[in-house]
Amino acid sequence: MDIDKKNASILYVDDEEANLRIFKINFRRYYKVFTTTQISEALEILKNNPISLIITDQKMPEMTGTEFLKSIMHLYPDTIRIVLTGFSDIQDIVEAINECKIYQYVTKPYENGEMKAIIDKALESYWADQERKSLLEQLKEANEKLEEKVAERTYELELINRKLTDSIAYARKIQKSVLPEEQLFEKYFKDAFLLYKPKDVVGGDFYALYDKGDKIIVAVGDCTGHGVPGALMSMLGISLLSSIIDYKEDHRPDLILNFVRDGVAKNLHQDENFNKDGMELGVLAYHPQKKLLEFAGSRINLLYFQESQMYELKGDKKAIGGFEEDEFHFSLQTLPIEKETRIYMFSDGFQDQFGGEHNRKIGSRQLKELIYQIHQKPMYEQKVLLEVFLRDWMNKQSNNEQMDDILVLGLKIS
Repeated sequence: MDIDKKNASILYVDDEEANLRIFKINFRRYYKVFTTTQISEALEILKNNPISLIITDQKMPEMTGTEFLKSIMHLYPDTIRIVLTGFSDIQDIVEAINECKIYQYVTKPYENGEMKAIIDKALESYWADQERKSLLEQLKEANEKLEEKVAERTYELELINRKLTDSIAYARKIQKSVLPEEQLFEKYFKDAFLLYKPKDVVGGDFYALYDKGDKIIVAVGDCTGHGVPGALMSMLGISLLSSIIDYKEDHRPDLILNFVRDGVAKNLHQDENFNKDGMELGVLAYHPQKKLLEFAGSRINLLYFQESQMYELKGDKKAIGGFEEDEFHFSLQTLPIEKETRIYMFSDGFQDQFGGEHNRKIGSRQLKELIYQIHQKPMYEQKVLLEVFLRDWMNKQSNNEQMDDILVLGLKIS
């Protein structure tokens, strides 16, 4: 809205020609003045010209000035309205002010200087109101454009989010397809359970099972990070394990860990870029005929129970991943299986979960005590009890979400 203060248009309505002529002579050098004695002509002038101010006599034959102003309010609500009146008309004007919102009434006869001051002040009020409305229109237009931009951006982000969500969901499908089903563990062991809860759609924890005829190989891994980065590392870990199991002749767990470590360093070019990503990995090989279990661990331990006694085979405190100048070989540990044995391997996600009354980690000691309390129950019951404990632990604090991928594997061998 453009506001032109230099060309203010005034309409003066009076039934006496002499009053109109004098007014026009006195004020035409300051304003663009329209005059008329007829209400019908006044309406035509208003229709065809941008009038800022209407001045009208009160006593007129067709209708009073206030009646005229009241009749045009809905058509020209912004136009300033002034009424000329004699002293005897004051009471009528006061009663009409609230109905037609008269800016001011001026008594006859008026003094030219006083009238000009009143007109200038009225026009300033008109221009201020027009500027305010112009700013509001500009703000409204700017808001509408902003809303359009926000809507466009929101739609773009929704498309991007949908594509990402669909991609990650498909990645989850791929990751799940390479992980063995829980029932497969039950096929090779007397009883088993698998508690696997990725923090996000995809996760960095993984597990594997291989049947090599004379031995069953089981692995539990915990990769750097979680979500998509962790899932990429887990796929690398699974790929390396499968390749080693398929193409290497010696399947000792310690050698498997050495091969995986070399494979991670080679595939991530860690001797060149000093990348530190990697994984923690525990591998066991069970020989049913020999009644023997072999184990090697990279920061993952093997917890086991025989005759209700708890024991632990501790893995080496050396992670897989990162450039190592010093040669290191993972150690091998053996465990005779001459009696019923229950075995557990897990990542650190369960024990590192915050919650409880004091909002602290579960901790490895409490996890071991919990497993000790439930280890004699059927494996599927143990899984349920672990899930219930975890849920209750997290719900003690309403703001606790899952901190990391969670993986607990339980096996029964006899």
